[in-house]
Amino acid sequence: MPSNPLVKGYSAWSISRNIRASLREYRRTGRIGTSRPASVSAAQAQAVAISLSTARRAYRSRHPSGRYPANLRRASNPAWAAEVQRVYGGSSSGGSDPPPNIGSLPRVRRNPTLVCPQCGNTLSSTADPGTYGCACGTEVTVNAK
Repeated sequence: MPSNPLVKGYSAWSISRNIRASLREYRRTGRIGTSRPASVSAAQAQAVAISLSTARRAYRSRHPSGRYPANLRRASNPAWAAEVQRVYGGSSSGGSDPPPNIGSLPRVRRNPTLVCPQCGNTLSSTADPGTYGCACGTEVTVNAK
């Protein structure tokens, strides 16, 4: 029997509370609902998926169309998964963890496009460290940061 029902909301607080409640239930009983995740990491992934699904359902009940807000689209973002692991991973305190600050998660950065300063041609779409030659004869060197 589940300890507490999930909160029907889509705020960061609701999502965080639902993740905590699901993980607390897993730590106490070894189950989340009727499923038995094989490990803590599987339980975390399932808790995040359940919480975001509940939040999306609550959001759709008030907003019938349009795109979901950013905090409801973060499940596939590796930075979000790392933040969930950092906040909820090693703790066994049973729910005293603070909720993650969803708005300040790091964005996945891509390397900028490298453009020749003389003629404006695109030299590389990744701009990895190295030397790149342009058709105009200019060589551009990118140093590692």
